[in-house]
Amino acid sequence: MRFVISGVQNTKPIQLTIEARSRTIAYQKAQTLRILNPKIRIDFHFFVSLPKPILLAQDLQLLSIMLDSALPIKDALESLVETSPNLFLRQMYQEILVSIQAGISFQKAITPFSRIFSPMGIALLCAGAESGNLAPMFKILSSYFQTLAQNRSNFLKALFYPVFVLLSVCVAFGVIMWFVIPHFSELFLTFDAALPWSTRALIALSAFFTNYVWLLCGLIGGIGVVLWLSIVRKNILWEWLCRGVLFVPLFGKLMLYRDLWAYFLSFSYLYKAHIDLNKTLLLAAQTLQHPTIKNEILQATQTLHTGQNLADAFWQCTFLDHTAKHFLSAAQKSGELTEMLYLSEQYYKNLYEHLISKILTFIEPFSTILIAFVVGWLAFGIFLPIWELGSINL
Repeated sequence: MRFVISGVQNTKPIQLTIEARSRTIAYQKAQTLRILNPKIRIDFHFFVSLPKPILLAQDLQLLSIMLDSALPIKDALESLVETSPNLFLRQMYQEILVSIQAGISFQKAITPFSRIFSPMGIALLCAGAESGNLAPMFKILSSYFQTLAQNRSNFLKALFYPVFVLLSVCVAFGVIMWFVIPHFSELFLTFDAALPWSTRALIALSAFFTNYVWLLCGLIGGIGVVLWLSIVRKNILWEWLCRGVLFVPLFGKLMLYRDLWAYFLSFSYLYKAHIDLNKTLLLAAQTLQHPTIKNEILQATQTLHTGQNLADAFWQCTFLDHTAKHFLSAAQKSGELTEMLYLSEQYYKNLYEHLISKILTFIEPFSTILIAFVVGWLAFGIFLPIWELGSINL
C-alpha cells in the first residue's frame, strides 16, 4: 500500500510518497527521514488503473533524449511535469522531483512507483543511476513499453469486430428468448399439434430463461463472489483455476507465451545491465503475471543456490519447451548467455504473435458459424410449425 507523507524536513515543507504495509510503518519511515509533524494519508492513486504503456514509453524516450543532451534529471522531470499528456504521470513525476529536491536519492524516489515502471524497470533505472548510465536505461524501458503497447493495440484492434458481433448475437438472442418466444409458444399450443424438435427446444429454453432468470443471476453473482474471494486470498481454488487456465486450448498457450516472452525480455535487459545474477533472476520473475508459471520459475532459480548451473535448474521447468531449454544449455556451454537470452526472447515473442494471428483467424469464422446457427435455429423453430400447419411442403 502507498501513503502520502507531508510535513517539514530541514525547515522546508515536503510531500512524498512511500510504500508501507500499514500507517504505523509509514509513520516510522517518516521519522527515519526526519520529517517533522508528518501527516499521513492513503494514496488512492494506487487503486487507479495504470496509464497506457504507450504514454509512458513516450515520456521515457523524452527523458532519454534530455539526459543525453546533458540536461540534469531535475530539469528533465520539471519539463515532463508540464508537458506529459497524462495527469497520473504528471503527478508521479512531480512526486519524484519533490523527493529528489528533498535530498532523497533517485533510486529511493522511484521505488514507490514499481506498479508503473514494473519491478524490472525499477531495477534497470537503479542500476543506471548507480553506474551513471541512466539515459540508456530510459531508452531500453521506452522500447519495452512501446513493444507491449503495440502488441496490445494490434490484438485489441483485431479482436474488436468479432467480440462486438458475438456480444450482439448474445444480446439479440436473449431479447428474443425473453420477449418473442413466449408469445409464439402460446400461439403454437393453441394448434394442438406435434411441434418439431427445434421449436420445442426454443420453448423449453425460453421458459427456463424467463422462470429462472433471477436464480441464474444469483448463481452467476455467487460464482463471481467466490472467484473474487479466491483471488484476494490466493487459496487452493485460485491455484487450481490458474493451473487449469493454462490447459484451455489456444488461450492457455497464449498466456504462457506472453509471460515467457516478458520473462526472457526482462532477463536479457537486466543481465545486460550487469546486475547480480541472483537478483536478476528474482526481478525477472516478477514480470510473470501467471502465478503457476511464476512459482515454477522461482523454484528453478532457488535450486541455483544448491550448486546447480543455470541450464540444469531450468531443465526442470515443465512450462519451458525443449527449444528454450536447448538455448540455455548452449549458453552454459558457450558462455554466450546474452545471445541465448535474446534468442529465447525472440522465440517466445514469435510464438506469441503467431498464436494471436491464429486465434484471430479462428474467431471470425467461428462468429459467422455462431450467427448462422442462431439465425437458423430461430428460423426453423418459429417458422417451421407455421409452414407445416399451413400445408406448405419444404
